[in-house]
Amino acid sequence: MVRWDGILFDLDGTLLDTSEGVLKAIDNTLGEMHLTMPAGMERTDLIGPPIYDSFRDIFHLSSREAEIAAGIFRNAYKEKYLFEAAAYDGIYGLLEFLRSENCRMAVATNKRIDYTLMLLRHFRMEEYFDYIKGSDFENRLRKTEIIGNCAAEFGKIGIDSLVMVGDTDHDFIGAGRNGIDFVGVAYGFGFRQPGRQQGIDICGSVHELKDYFRARAKGQ
Repeated sequence: MVRWDGILFDLDGTLLDTSEGVLKAIDNTLGEMHLTMPAGMERTDLIGPPIYDSFRDIFHLSSREAEIAAGIFRNAYKEKYLFEAAAYDGIYGLLEFLRSENCRMAVATNKRIDYTLMLLRHFRMEEYFDYIKGSDFENRLRKTEIIGNCAAEFGKIGIDSLVMVGDTDHDFIGAGRNGIDFVGVAYGFGFRQPGRQQGIDICGSVHELKDYFRARAKGQ
């Protein structure tokens, strides 16, 4: 048995590389809103937080303007670009291994829940997860709340037996605020360097992540 009895996964940048579709929807939105990326920032900086927050904070939009931008993004993403994504190399092998170790698994993501379910079904991942939690349609839920709601589903499994796997500080902070352990990945949209950093173990690939869990299954 791996050290943790329950594992929560982020979606974007952890299970799936959704960057192609997301970036196309961002480009669509920037064009319609006549926005230009600020100097020193990249479009990938919009990926991770709720899209409303990203447009509001990066472009200093009013609440109403950010709502309009988020609406344009969501419509374009769902109708045109949702399935322009790919499973990370080795991810199915990792999920199979964890299932063989009798781990209960869940998804806790900022992505809207309907998009999340559509993607997991499309990539035939839904069957691996006991619980799936995403953002509400108004994107009012924050990552901390989503992780907390997901952790509550594990019931008798204590907080100290859960771990969150994610690629950004939002995942790390959300896990910490819920008292849950965290393991980072450097192949997604946030963390860039694998290794031990500021008390966080960060794996450079899915294969490293599998080895990381396998080592704990052996008590190393």
